[in-house]
Amino acid sequence: MTEETPGPNPAGSGSFGAAAWRHRIAITRGFVALLLVAIVLQNVEPTKIDLLFWTLPAVPKLVMILASMAVGAVSWELVRRALGSAREG
Repeated sequence: MTEETPGPNPAGSGSFGAAAWRHRIAITRGFVALLLVAIVLQNVEPTKIDLLFWTLPAVPKLVMILASMAVGAVSWELVRRALGSAREG
């Protein structure tokens, strides 16, 4: 009786094939989507925003969270570009 030794995995290296990685990625994406849905559902109620002398009477918290993230991202990019051009010159 001869013993067969398994050959290399044609789908990729290691013990996981391409199909297993696709399943892991799909599960991770589903988990992230579930977290996003939970965050959205928890932050839909309107809230009053007082900013210096402006008052916004009924703005959903989610809109304020997304707006503050956008302002932060734009500020980060402007600072990064300013520092990058200062290093070049």
